[in-house]
Amino acid sequence: MTTILAVRDSLEMWSDTRLCASCDRQQDNYQEKIHRVRLHTRNIKSLIDYNTPVDVLIGFSGEVQCGLEFVLWCKEGLQRDVRPSFPVESGFRGLILFPDTKLYTCENRCFPIPQNVPYYVIGSGQEYCHGALSAGASPQMAMEVASVLDINSGLPLHRLSLKE
Repeated sequence: MTTILAVRDSLEMWSDTRLCASCDRQQDNYQEKIHRVRLHTRNIKSLIDYNTPVDVLIGFSGEVQCGLEFVLWCKEGLQRDVRPSFPVESGFRGLILFPDTKLYTCENRCFPIPQNVPYYVIGSGQEYCHGALSAGASPQMAMEVASVLDINSGLPLHRLSLKE
C-alpha cells in the first residue's frame, strides 16, 4: 500500500514513493500519492465550508485508481451530491489538509471527518510511522522508518507544504 503523513502545525504532507511491494520508485508523476490542489467556488454544495480560492494538500492510500478519483473529486470542489464511493476492499483512505490547519480524513464513502490531532497517518506503514512520531522522531525520520520497515512503502520520500 503506502505511508502518508499529514502534519497540521507545519502544514505539510509526506509520502513514500513505492506503488506496491514488488515496485521500485514510481516513475509516473500522474500517480503521486500526495497533491497540492487549488479549490475554487463553483456555486455548489460542498461538504466542507471554505473560503476560496484556497490551496489544500490531498493524500491517499489504497488502490491508485480510487485515489486518483478522490483527487479529481477534491479538485472539483468536494461536491456533496457527486462524491465517489469505493469498495471497502480497495483499502482507500484519504486526507485533506487546509491552510488553517484543519485536517479531514475520508474513507470509502468520501465523507470528510474532521481530525483534531497534531498529525495523522494512513496506509500500510502507519503503525511504524506513528510509533516513530510517538517516540519523538521528526516527520522525515518517522517516514524513513516506515519506508524501511513496511514492505509496501519505500524511499525516497515526497514532501509537499502549504507554507511554500
